[in-house]
Amino acid sequence: MENRQVKEAVKVALSFVITYAVALKLNWFDPAWAGFGICMVAMPNFRIDQSFRKGTLRIIGTVIGSIVGLIILALAPQSRFLFMFLAGLWVFITMYMMMADAKHSYLWNVLGFTCLIITTAGASDPINAFDHALYRTLENVLGVGIYTIISFVIWPYYEQRKPKQVAAELIHHLQKQFELIKYQFQHKTIDASTFNHKMEKSKSELVDLLSLADYNNTDDHKRKDLWADFVFRYNKVSNSLVSLLINVEELNHEEDVYLEKKPFIAAYDEIHQRLSQVVQMLKQEATTFTFNKVTILIDQENHSNKLQYTRLKLIQEEMYDLMNELEELTYVTNHLVNDSPNRFRKVAKHKVYDFTLLDKQYFVGALYATFAVMGGFLIWIFFDPPGHSQWYMSSGANAMFIALTPQLKAKEFLKYFAIMSFFTTLIYTFIMPALGSFYTLSVFLFIYMFINYYYLRGFAFVTAAFGVMLLGITNENQSYDFYGIINTDIFNTISLLWLVILGYMLNTTRPEKAFMNKINGFFNSAHYLLVHAKDKVKWYQLSKVIKIRLAKREVEVAAMTLEKWSAVIKYDLFDGITEQQLNDITFYIHRISKRIQLLIKRMKESNTLEESLMEFSTLKEETLYMLQDEKIGNSSSIIPVKAKAQNILERLDQSNASLDFHKILNNYWVLIHIMEEYKQYSNKVRWETLKEERFA
Repeated sequence: MENRQVKEAVKVALSFVITYAVALKLNWFDPAWAGFGICMVAMPNFRIDQSFRKGTLRIIGTVIGSIVGLIILALAPQSRFLFMFLAGLWVFITMYMMMADAKHSYLWNVLGFTCLIITTAGASDPINAFDHALYRTLENVLGVGIYTIISFVIWPYYEQRKPKQVAAELIHHLQKQFELIKYQFQHKTIDASTFNHKMEKSKSELVDLLSLADYNNTDDHKRKDLWADFVFRYNKVSNSLVSLLINVEELNHEEDVYLEKKPFIAAYDEIHQRLSQVVQMLKQEATTFTFNKVTILIDQENHSNKLQYTRLKLIQEEMYDLMNELEELTYVTNHLVNDSPNRFRKVAKHKVYDFTLLDKQYFVGALYATFAVMGGFLIWIFFDPPGHSQWYMSSGANAMFIALTPQLKAKEFLKYFAIMSFFTTLIYTFIMPALGSFYTLSVFLFIYMFINYYYLRGFAFVTAAFGVMLLGITNENQSYDFYGIINTDIFNTISLLWLVILGYMLNTTRPEKAFMNKINGFFNSAHYLLVHAKDKVKWYQLSKVIKIRLAKREVEVAAMTLEKWSAVIKYDLFDGITEQQLNDITFYIHRISKRIQLLIKRMKESNTLEESLMEFSTLKEETLYMLQDEKIGNSSSIIPVKAKAQNILERLDQSNASLDFHKILNNYWVLIHIMEEYKQYSNKVRWETLKEERFA
């Protein structure tokens, strides 16, 4: 056994036993909730600061959720449907924010299910509704408090990676990705994707560490504004690098050769040097830095082709932007690592995290949880099957977890609950009646939680912890009714089947359908964005504002969502479909997404009136038609569109149009070129196989 893991398991088990002892001694309503609170804040993959932060969020969420539950009971004491509507509305809000506000996701989760618990208890026992809310809060405070004390007193363990270590890795990944430019992006479809994954993982870890700085009592807390500025500057450097990658990605051989000339090599060396300086400062290997001024000269006379000249000018601009952003990042890093930072340089304040308010996937997930709550309520009221009021409460609580991670198929819940129900029934029938005192009960609880914490992870851990609640350990006279526990098992199975059926709304049972739907939605959103790219939307055009925001969000996150869905498809059920194929499709979508975002940016920045040219309008219409026509299984050819675009570009290239205008033309051309590659690859994928119902 691993020594550290054994110690942590002992601390959790001991906290669990003490919490139960106090709750039973004080004769609280349901001591199991105090114990369950420990399980939620002491997950096996948490550090102590993460557990303390989650415990704080749980207590705050319990208090506010209880108050909201009491308000709902007060507003709808006799009206079933008003009660259902208010509860459903609250679940919709908390579920949506649970997905949108990643930093406080657990807080929104507790706000949602605590309200369900209080309204469930209040509906069946309205006189004691306030007492239920009070005890639920006290139980959580007790559980979190005891675990926190034990964690700090017994075998305290603070080892963790420092933000500077993670930040150094983050900049190192940027440095490696930038090196791809020097080698003209050989193997770009593999290396670039790999570095993107590494950067996102390191960035998430850094933001997580910074969000915990308030609980660590370290210098990082004192410098949280600097760290927020560092993350902000990193994002700007990363975005500049992505734009540079996109512009170099589509160069032809002649332009590649031009990049080997001295001005570009000097700029490359300077950018590489600035990245190295940041890494060295974060590693405490250097305390000073220098900047060299680099000028990138492009002789227009050597480029009779304006499109070629425009591409090189774009690369020149991106390199200048990248050097400027790295200069700012270097100053911020110098503030972080030096004890006496430059006080004459003002520190900008930025948020360490962001959350998005408008996202189609979030809306669907929130509706799923809302329908689960309302549907469970109607089942309880009109049919009253086994489980009774739990149809309302448990359906909502479980649906919130499923909606947060739809890639964890609802059918997986059935497997874990079936195993948990089996062992819980055995314990309830053969072990619990033999426990005649709290001392024997404490030994059982200690062993149970030790095994749970040491061996189980993820949802298996949560399910096993929930099993203790089903045992119904209280001070009341317990009869250990075998038929009662079987009744509970039947309810758990049927209620989860209900969520599996409702899961078709999220495609939890059909990840391949979700993958294809996301691609179709991506192209629809891309088309809508380009159509309205330069529209001046008024504040009162709320519907249009929402549509544009939703489309923008879908274009930005499509590749990331596709990656999650492709990872859970069972490829052995679909002949001729491989994971590599769908990963390649995802990378094409990523490239198209970045190109569309850059194109829209160029269109907004351009003030030229030359977009009214007839031929340009034709090119734009052809591009829009191409995006609108792109659907899974659509075999239409892109060659005619590309041929028309080529002819238009050749004619416009001879015009006296401005550089901004040629930048937009270049973006259109590259977008069409990437779409051609995507189309050729997509036509080789057997999409019709994925359309068949396989219930993966």
